[in-house]
Amino acid sequence: MQNKIMFFSLGGFFEKRHILLPMLEYLRIRHEASYENVFIKKVYDSFPNMIWAGGRTNVSPEKMPLSEVEELLVAYNRLGVGVYLTLTNHFIDKIDLSDAYCNEVLKILSQSHQNGVIVNSALLEKYVRNNYPSLKVSLSLIHFYSQPDLKSSFDSIDFSRYESVAIPPELNNVYCDGFMEKIEYLINETCPPNCKHKSHHYKLISLANKIGDASISAGFCSRHCTDLQNHFFLVSTKERLAFMNEEYGVMRFKFGGRGSSDKAYLLLLMYYFVKKEFVQSFLDYAGIADLNVNDDLYGQVFKMPYKEKMWA
Repeated sequence: MQNKIMFFSLGGFFEKRHILLPMLEYLRIRHEASYENVFIKKVYDSFPNMIWAGGRTNVSPEKMPLSEVEELLVAYNRLGVGVYLTLTNHFIDKIDLSDAYCNEVLKILSQSHQNGVIVNSALLEKYVRNNYPSLKVSLSLIHFYSQPDLKSSFDSIDFSRYESVAIPPELNNVYCDGFMEKIEYLINETCPPNCKHKSHHYKLISLANKIGDASISAGFCSRHCTDLQNHFFLVSTKERLAFMNEEYGVMRFKFGGRGSSDKAYLLLLMYYFVKKEFVQSFLDYAGIADLNVNDDLYGQVFKMPYKEKMWA
């Protein structure tokens, strides 16, 4: 099997917009700087104070003005990149569906056929499909199941309903005949493998977002994780992704970025998407002068812990 085409979904369209937008602009201008058959298809994140959001605590002193929301979404769409909102809150109930700000943002999001949402709640999924039918719908299994539930949850998915299905690294050795082109594999991970606290942590994040109190989830990892000095616990090589693509038909890969340091995020983006001989050109274009770039640039990426066994 030789698919060769690989689609990437990049996290942090809001949090990392100061890095993502210049890179996407540069790659559009300098096509020769990117790798053949590698396409950045979509970006994902959420705006501050969207109570439907999950994945990361996004409580802020104020909401982003809707005019700025539209400006940012249009900026990505003009570059040919879809924007997906992470609407994966655990605790959304029927009354929350009337939230004015979330609905206004979705109205703006639905102005382009490129855009979509990432859901985990059947209630919210139904609401989006009924009220914003132009939006694409993706499913996420990454944050919301304890380890014993993961495989059974995966086996019960109706893949035909979704544009894509994101899975956690614990399922990176799981395949599904007939729907491999829809499964989105996470290629970097900030949580330790099989972390027993992950599910509870993300429930706290959902609760914090819903009620607007960041203190509910603050400091959770520092209290429970003993290896926080290593930022990424899983980073896969380009060669490994090509093998997954050609051998098993994997076409979609998810790149986590929200919450990571700008330097770690930028190094990984350049590793996967900018040819080495164009790195300095990109940094000059983006106005990034404080990053030490040398011949060991990509070696810096893999000084991070690497768990090949998670790609069984």
